Amino acid sequence: IYTTIGKFCSIAANSRINALEHPIERLTQHKVSYRPNEYFRWLGVDTEFRARRQAKWVRIGHDVWIGHGAVVMPGVAIGNGAVIGANAVVTHDVAPYMIVAGVPAKPLRLRFEPDIAARIET
Repeated sequence: IYTTIGKFCSIAANSRINALEHPIERLTQHKVSYRPNEYFRWLGVDTEFRARRQAKWVRIGHDVWIGHGAVVMPGVAIGNGAVIGANAVVTHDVAPYMIVAGVPAKPLRLRFEPDIAARIET
């Protein structure tokens, strides 16, 4: 949820997009602190934490390939034509046509020369 996915994307099995976030600044990071309604019916959801999560959309461009088991963290934008390697953990934005891999994901190389990528974008 809280994600937009472009056209013609390939997303492999066991990938996680906009992976769950826990409030690590709290005494407990367990969901009882932000979703107490699951444990105590009379308590509501922490609306401040929910709004924080809703503000961190993931945006995935067109023709993106996300490899098996990759994790895309909240708030990340992935440009058109990018490739995310298997089991990568994407913590920062990925430029269009960039191939990234690793934990955390690091740029490996561009799929195309910059002039060719620019022509594809137009």
